[in-house]
Amino acid sequence: MTPKQRRNLERLFKPRHIAFIGGASAAHGAAQCRRSGFTGTIWGVNPKRDELGGEPCFPTVADLPEAPDATFLAVPRDYAVETVAALSAKGAGAVVSYTAGFGETGDEGAEVEARLIEAAGETAFIGPNCLGVLNYIASAHLWPFDHGGRPVERGIGFVSQSGMLCTNLTMNRRHADFAYLVSIGNQSVLQIEDIIDVHDRRRCGHRHRPLHRGPQGRAPALPRSPLVPWPPANPSWR
Repeated sequence: MTPKQRRNLERLFKPRHIAFIGGASAAHGAAQCRRSGFTGTIWGVNPKRDELGGEPCFPTVADLPEAPDATFLAVPRDYAVETVAALSAKGAGAVVSYTAGFGETGDEGAEVEARLIEAAGETAFIGPNCLGVLNYIASAHLWPFDHGGRPVERGIGFVSQSGMLCTNLTMNRRHADFAYLVSIGNQSVLQIEDIIDVHDRRRCGHRHRPLHRGPQGRAPALPRSPLVPWPPANPSWR
């Protein structure tokens, strides 16, 4: 993680504005974020809509009034690289990619993912193939469907490859308050330990460290087989 990516990741956890890009999943995420109590600015981006989840919508990233601190990306995979490149050029902070269908699907997807990494530039890029980020301190949720949890001033910071695990944890009945839950997916740019490093500087009562790290400071990768992505790899603009 570069110094600029770190600054952009900090923007994710205390955003002034959030962009939701895509169709139905983005619209639900935008509406849910507002219902949860987010008081900042929310923009939609979709060339076929005038509003997205009850918020003003713009046809392209270039049309946004300013660079968003955080972005939820739920576009068809074929549009992902150009959209992320536009966000990077705009000066966006963090990009959370719900869009899937990349390296987790095999060699062809891995080639597209390599282009996605290059397009991300210095953005704090999370994913792809992740459900998103739940932020119960700022009520700033970049998430495609309903979840549990409640606003807190301090709580547990949790990072997982699995978005469904994060969702299930928010439904717990044991009164464990979460400050943040981050589903990180393929870890194409930012890794689990990058998120933890920034979590440690914020209001989290608990943290987790990898058991051991490789020679470059990364936790060693485990062999993995191609997975069938869920949710669907190719969300639409509708």
